[in-house]
Parts: sequence; C-alpha cells; structure tokens
Amino acid sequence: MMSVPKPSLTRARTAISQPGRGRRLLARMPAVSGARTVAIALAIAAVAIAASSVAAATATSAGDLLAAGAYSSALYGPRGAQLPFAGPQQAVCATPGSGVAQCLIHVLAPGDAAPAARPGTITTPTGLGPSTIKNVYGYTTSAGAGAGETIAIVDAYGDPDAAADLSTFSAQYGLPPECTGPATPPSCFGFSVVNQTGGTSLPATNSSWDLEISLDIEWAHAIAPAATILLVEASSSSLSSLLAAEQYAGAHANYVSNSWGSSEFSTETTDDSYFTRPGVSYFAAAGDTASSVLWPSASPDVTSVGGTSLAFTAGGSLAAETAWSGGGGGCSRYETASPSQSSAGTSCAGERATPDLALDADPNSGVSVYDSVAYENQSGWWTVGGTSASTVMIAADAAVVAAAVNAPFVYAVPANIPFRDITAGSNGHPALTGYDLATGLGSWSYTPGQPAGLTATSGAGGVTLAWSAPTGAAVSAYNIWRGTASGKETVEVTTVPAPASSYVDTSATGSGTYYYEIQPVNSNGVGPFSAQAVAAPPSVPPVASFTKTCSQATCTFTSTSTDAQGTIGAYAWNGGNGVLGSASTFSDTYSAPGSDTVSLTVTNTAGQASVAATAPVTCTSSGSGSGFGGRGGGRGRSSLACS
Repeated sequence: MMSVPKPSLTRARTAISQPGRGRRLLARMPAVSGARTVAIALAIAAVAIAASSVAAATATSAGDLLAAGAYSSALYGPRGAQLPFAGPQQAVCATPGSGVAQCLIHVLAPGDAAPAARPGTITTPTGLGPSTIKNVYGYTTSAGAGAGETIAIVDAYGDPDAAADLSTFSAQYGLPPECTGPATPPSCFGFSVVNQTGGTSLPATNSSWDLEISLDIEWAHAIAPAATILLVEASSSSLSSLLAAEQYAGAHANYVSNSWGSSEFSTETTDDSYFTRPGVSYFAAAGDTASSVLWPSASPDVTSVGGTSLAFTAGGSLAAETAWSGGGGGCSRYETASPSQSSAGTSCAGERATPDLALDADPNSGVSVYDSVAYENQSGWWTVGGTSASTVMIAADAAVVAAAVNAPFVYAVPANIPFRDITAGSNGHPALTGYDLATGLGSWSYTPGQPAGLTATSGAGGVTLAWSAPTGAAVSAYNIWRGTASGKETVEVTTVPAPASSYVDTSATGSGTYYYEIQPVNSNGVGPFSAQAVAAPPSVPPVASFTKTCSQATCTFTSTSTDAQGTIGAYAWNGGNGVLGSASTFSDTYSAPGSDTVSLTVTNTAGQASVAATAPVTCTSSGSGSGFGGRGGGRGRSSLACS
C-alpha cells in the first residue's frame, strides 16, 4: 500500500521516568507489618474504593457494580467464583475487507435483546469502574498519574460528542475534568481532537467507531487521569487513512494506542516503519477472534496486547484471572520475531508471536463506557471489552510510569514489568507457565500473581500446606483460607508473612475433609487465589490405654483410650488368664497366685486398630492351707490379693 512520508524525530524518551514522576515501575514492595491487619485491609482487590484524590473522591465508586462496601470475609474461592456479568458478546465492527481495519471493541448485549428491542438510553453504569480495575492490578489512584505525558488515540471516523461523553464519564467516577481557563494538571487534564493530518476539520461520524473512541479516551483518562489525551481521527477505516493518523500521533505523543487491526497482508513489513519513531511507545490490540493474528499487532515494533477474563468472589475480591477465550494471538505469517522476543521461547519458530502481554478484555468482566451516540438503538452506558480495552489501559499505565515500552523493555531479563503469569484458560492456544499465545508473558500487574502447586497433607499434628511463590510482583504475605466443602473456603485461618511457603494448620483436627486456598497479598492489594487443595482425614490410629483398680482377687480395668478421628467403636480385652471382654470397662477375678498380663486393643469407627496396651497383674496368697499345683484353683483356707 502507499506510504505516507514521516517527519523527523524531534525528541527521544528514556526508559524510566525522572525522579518524582508517577509510580516507579521497579519500586520495592514494603514488607507487611502486622500481617493480619494488612491482609484484611488489602483484601479488597475488586471492591470499589475511591480512585482519586481530587475533591470529588468520595463519589468515585458511584456506578461501579462491584462497589460492595467494606471487605467481606464471606468469600467463595475460584471454583465457586463467577464472571461479573452474564450475557452474549457482540463485535461492534464488522470484519473488514482488504486494506481496511476494524475496531476491536466487543459489547455485552443487554439481555440477548435484538437491537430493535434495546432499551434506548442507559442512564446508570453497567460494567466495572476504574476503582475496580485499579484494585485488581494495583494501579495508582493518584489524580496526578500520567502528568507530563501525552497519550495519542488513533481511531477512524469522527465522534462529535467525544469531549462531552468524556466529561460525563469523568464526573461519574470522580476523575479530573478537562482543563479550561487557567486550570492545570493534576486538577484537570488536557484533551484535544484533530483529523489525520492535525487539522480541525473532523471526519463524519460512524456509530461503531464512535463507541470505540469513547472506550479509548475514557479509559486512557481513567488509568492516567493527569495525562494529556490527543484523539487523532482518521478520515476512514482504510489503512492508508489510519497510517496517516499514526504518523501525526507519533510526532505529537509519547504513547500511541491503536484499538484496531486488519488481517495480515504480504507487504505489511513495509508499513512497519510507521511504528518506529524513537522514544515513542506503540501499542496495538491483538484482536478479538480467538487464535488469530492481526496487523499492526504483528509488527515487531509494536507492543501487542491480548485479553484476559476476571472472576470475582461473592465478597468482591479477585478470585482468578484467566485467558479470554476470544482474545487474538498466534504466529505471524510475514513478520519475524525481534531478537528480544526470540529469547522468550514462543514456539513460533522465529516468527513474530502475538500477544506480548494481556489485560482484562472479556466483556463478561467488561468495563463501563459512556457514549451518547446511539449504536443499534442504544446509547448511554455500555459494558464493553475486547482487546481495545486492554490495549488502551496498558498504554495508559505505561504513561503513568513513564516507561518507553518496546520489545527489549517487555522481554528484559530481569523483568522490567511485574507480569502476573496467566496459566489457565485458552483462546485456542492454552495459557501456560511463561510465554504463551493466549496472554503473552501475562498481565501487567502490581498486585501478586497466583501461588502455584498448593498441597495439603494431613498428619497427627494437623494439615501441612505447601506452595510455590508466584512470579511477578513481590508478595508480602499469604492469607490462608479453609472450608469443609469444595469452593467454600470461608474461614480465614491466618496470615503468613512472606517468604514463607508452608504452614501447618494445627486447628484442623477430627474426622472431616478440609479444603484450602491461599491468597497472596502485597502493599498494592491482593492477587488471585491459588488452586484448591484437599486434605483427607489424617490416617492416625487410636491410642489404647486404661486404668487398673484391684480389690482382693478382682481387678477392674477402665479404658482411657483416645482417637484423633473422633470415636472408638470396639474394645478387645484379654485378662491374661483366658477371660475376655468387649466393653469399655472390664473386670476379672483371679483364682490363684502368680502374674498375668492384661491387654487392651481398641478400634475406631474408621476401622483403624490401635497397638495393644498392657499392664501386669500380680496375685499373692495369705493364710493357711495347701494348694494344688497350678493357677486354675486352690484348696485350703488361704485368701488371694491382686494388684
């Protein structure tokens, strides 16, 4: 396709921000102090809390469907957790023809309703709000996040209500408004809209791309509220128009987000040059068709962003993050992997692999977006997803930490990004430990990853738990959860400070089966629960014991046996003289002097038998008379005393 000349570079970016600007990407996590207090305070990863320090911060959770109030300990683990929103997903933009791109936004269609039956204008947010997403990933809630950075959004067609819709979204969630008059960030933010060459004559409206634009500008602002947002509107969805817009965006922004893509084409490598301006970080959506590869996501000069799904507990805490089944990803037909990616072991035999990383993109765990331009007879609030959403959020967080994000940065060893490795789910390619074609290296998260390999082993002293620490963000502590039914780990046993990777639950006694999950914690929040581990009753036999009381020739024996499993069901006595017993108390009358050994074996209701307990009985005679040999009886007037 035709190339558009690109202006010369006028600036370059450093990999990490200057001191004092935003969150430090590689900041060390502070240690837990008072582990249980910290765990309770931090275990609100998906419960909405105020997201901004501006004056309107007390209203930031309004409209957030997971704004469940205070942290609830009535948790249900990953096996019982649910995606937040039910319903069918729908692609907003149709699959394009050659030389044309599609927007990569999916909506959660309201209740299966056909477009003609949709409810018109939705006046209340219906998806996840900024505070929930920030809690899930540990993103900063500072109103000044992103100050000094410019995020360019490249989309097709025009959105006449872009500024007004962004203002509605900002007011709903307590985000800074657009700067007017003498106001400056962080009390406000800069926003401007231009056409593909930087002019003010804006293109015609397209309702599908209009909804895409609303998603992109609103969530760039949600994650980086003080960053300047530059919306560059291409005249159409043709690649030539979008690349002209890309050229302008790269010349006027530090970060460029592209929520669009086309099928790969044989000459695409000649157009990769649009994404090579030094010091500019380019991001592109991996696509919303499972196992597919799109361009420019396939360009090795672009950071390709895939999708995940978020599941939450009944108490609003993050339960699990898995690969989104609809996310794009695979091996390019025409692009070669960068040297940095080649070292990651992508299974693409030297071809470019997508995505590089991922974030929430499933409409069933979708985010709220406001758009006043009707799409298929609905306007107002939508629940949306697609790799459009994950892409713009990743681009915005990169702006917050002022990182120049490219392949060497993404694939650096040791890691620059605290990846939460996603090891469950599939988009046709399974999520695996390390790099995979579903989620890349994982999600960009400052909260911990999922602990691996949890085991639970019963023993006489309780249940021993062992696990492996997750990769990615540092862990300060682990919350230990226990239940007596699968997926119902509702008892918080304790909090174990890191770097411990084992714990003995001495309170787990008796005959029951116990179910465990552990939840990692750090100063930024909580991570997903581990997989569930099950501890069967410990295989510990009962312990036989008894007391002895003798009066003359009769001795009485009383069992004092114990059983960790709960109940002793059978007794087997042997008086040593041929007399047997089967009750908890046993009496034997001896008839001749001598020594015998009394024994007791007990069996519990689980069928486990004890080792025999024994005690001696010694009988002596006193008085006159002569006896017959042997202990079976005697003759004379002597008496017998046993002890």
